[in-house]
Amino acid sequence: MIAAFLAAHAGALIGLIAGAAGIIFGLFRHQQAKATTAAADQKVAEAHAQVVQQQTADAQANSTAAQAGSDAAAARTATDSAVSGMTTEEVKDALDSWTRK
Repeated sequence: MIAAFLAAHAGALIGLIAGAAGIIFGLFRHQQAKATTAAADQKVAEAHAQVVQQQTADAQANSTAAQAGSDAAAARTATDSAVSGMTTEEVKDALDSWTRK
């Protein structure tokens, strides 16, 4: 009698077992996808943080370079002003320490 019941309902039982296996597999894959997505989101956040850090470093380097350029221009102006008031001999004497001997 049990064998007859199982034989009569085999299709339904197989479908039920296959459906349950599919649901369990789907839940497992969903959890795995969530974990993978979270890991990818973390990598994206780290990459964005690195980009911001690099942009900050670039801005600082540009600021430092601009200040150095400004300082060099001021030094050149000061030197030109100092030299313009000297005679040729005074300039030669001032540059003497810079020449090779």
